[in-house]
Amino acid sequence: MSEIRVDTISEKTSANGVAVDGLTIKDGGVAATAASTITTASADPQLTIISTEAGGGASPIIDLYRNSSSPADDDVLGQFRYYGENSADEKIEYVRVKAGVSDVTDGTEDSNYTITTFTGGSQFGRLNILPTETVFNENSTDVDFRIESNGNANMLFVDGGNDFVGIGTASPARALHVSSGAENVTVRFESTDAAVQLEMKDSTGTAIIESRNDFRFTTGGSETMRLDTSGRLLIGTTDIGYSDYGDYLTIGSASGQSGMTIRSGTSNYGTFYFSDATGTGTGTYAGKLQYNHSDNSMRIATNSVDRLFIDSAGAITMPHQPAFLASPASQQSNLANNTTLLFATEITDRNADYNGGNGTFTAPITGLYQVGFSIRLQEVPINATYVMVETVTSNRSFYYILDPGVFDEDAAYWEFNGNYLIDMDANDTYFIRYIQSGGNTSTDMATSSYSFGTLAC
Repeated sequence: MSEIRVDTISEKTSANGVAVDGLTIKDGGVAATAASTITTASADPQLTIISTEAGGGASPIIDLYRNSSSPADDDVLGQFRYYGENSADEKIEYVRVKAGVSDVTDGTEDSNYTITTFTGGSQFGRLNILPTETVFNENSTDVDFRIESNGNANMLFVDGGNDFVGIGTASPARALHVSSGAENVTVRFESTDAAVQLEMKDSTGTAIIESRNDFRFTTGGSETMRLDTSGRLLIGTTDIGYSDYGDYLTIGSASGQSGMTIRSGTSNYGTFYFSDATGTGTGTYAGKLQYNHSDNSMRIATNSVDRLFIDSAGAITMPHQPAFLASPASQQSNLANNTTLLFATEITDRNADYNGGNGTFTAPITGLYQVGFSIRLQEVPINATYVMVETVTSNRSFYYILDPGVFDEDAAYWEFNGNYLIDMDANDTYFIRYIQSGGNTSTDMATSSYSFGTLAC
């Protein structure tokens, strides 16, 4: 075959151009009468377009122009197809880039752009840019989607196989999994409005968590709980309770019934604890209200000690209720006028409020107390004008008077019994005194005598 090699080909005429093997060069353009192919064994670029224009906006440009006489919606404007051979020496279109027109109407033109690749032996859409949306993985292939940031290789991760989305993690465990690493603040919701809402909806309804500087929970269209700026929790109401004492928990409203249930196992406790700031952590549980489901009993504790016990039948036991019963350690003989009677043997003294050394009971708290005695006096002198047992308290005294003149001789014994309900303030005292007017000092108090007292209410 003969060849003619030249350095430059110029147009013969301005009308016809120059034709070279199916290519017509005319007016700076090239027109092909058939498909053109560039074949080379070189690894260098097979086609290079160079622009020497000095302007900043100038650059090499390739135009793909579909010059149709009847343009229509969904026309394909141009395609790039990437072929290669597989292991069976088959020609495979591995990648396609396609541009199209969605709407050709003048003034409302829309276009689209798609990229398809092979995955698992089949071709799937990877990117589809449409007029109203951009779609990744349109054919729902089991492939992941990942966006990297400067410091995180998994800033956004879509797990295509499990239908999970991860932020900051490549192993999302839920529909949305956010991992902040060492950052304390994981998620922030911000609005320029006065409120920020997080809405959750299921098949039965919608719940809303709202931030208005405070924290509000809405269910069934109504606010059901609020955590205010002072840390107070309001359930079923928007009004705080008795705020003078903090009242950090208010339940219910001003109308209708309200209550609270603590549910525990059938053999376990339900407990309210009252703690102060001593020690570490929650401090000391100084107060307690506890229900025991194993025996259906209730306990109340103060100062970390059980003070009241109610059994399942309603019987009340108060192991530290102020109460005492005392008797003389020995016979107290030859009682003189104005002698304090001593009951030194403490049969019981639940709260350690009775002093057997001086026979005095001291009220630990303000209340009504029941006090009394059963005293056997022996050898009461007949020549005494009167003898008297005086119950002495800080507020008033009570008297039991006997005239021995009614006896024919000194009384071998005489029983004195008194029982009184008295009001006592904290630290008020109670004791018993023997008074005698005239006569011999022969009266003795037998060891079978008693003094007692208890807090009534």
